[in-house]
Amino acid sequence: MLASDPDRACYGLEQVSAANEQLAIADLLITDRMFRSSNYEVRKKYVRLIESVRESGGRVFQFSSMHPSGTQLNLYTGIAATLRFPIPDAAISDADSSSDDEPMSGINNDADLSAFI
Repeated sequence: MLASDPDRACYGLEQVSAANEQLAIADLLITDRMFRSSNYEVRKKYVRLIESVRESGGRVFQFSSMHPSGTQLNLYTGIAATLRFPIPDAAISDADSSSDDEPMSGINNDADLSAFI
């Protein structure tokens, strides 16, 4: 699916949050590293995101950073999502252009996330 339609995946908190606002997330992939922040507000932000995805009918998969799949996901920012419908990168970037929670430089949006599911 992702090989033929790369607009059905997003990476990083900024893009995933923007996709969630559009109720587009089918599967949220997140590592336990996201919950280890010393900043309570950051941890709370991830918990709210997970709850929102579940409330909108999405599935949440949490990966251990000690497992190879979690290690690989951490290479892609530690959070990613497959989408119910395609959202071009430009639409996600425009929706969250004012947010600077997480830089997205160096992310390969053509990567295949099917290994995580």
